[in-house]
Amino acid sequence: MRIYLSGPMSGLPKYNRDLFAEAARVLRSVGHEVFTLGEIRIDNGTWQQYMRSALKGMMDCDKMLLLPGWSKSRGASIEYNLALKLEMPTQTLFEWLAFSEEGRAMWGESYDRIVRLLEQLQGYAGASAGERKPECIDVGSM
Repeated sequence: MRIYLSGPMSGLPKYNRDLFAEAARVLRSVGHEVFTLGEIRIDNGTWQQYMRSALKGMMDCDKMLLLPGWSKSRGASIEYNLALKLEMPTQTLFEWLAFSEEGRAMWGESYDRIVRLLEQLQGYAGASAGERKPECIDVGSM
């Protein structure tokens, strides 16, 4: 399965690339192909150029996983709304780790890697983004 990782980048330290990279590593470790804008570099690229690249990559994916803060990100919100219109399955990375068979199976195999990823997810945004707080999953509505 080819997974598209969506999440906030603009205004975050190092454009949140460390979190994108760790999430991609975890997904690849269980055999997924991953497209993430966090791995794309465009010299002197504008927001519009990055979005065009993101949307092109997204079109080749089967599913979207959302990183914390996605709903406060203009670009990730556009990606999410397009995924809904295209009936592409979407899920937060937290939900995937907690509720999918693959995510749960990883807890036994890669406990240290999962803990590191969860720690990054929890503290993802930090100072330059206005001290955003991590989003919570409302398990009762699932």
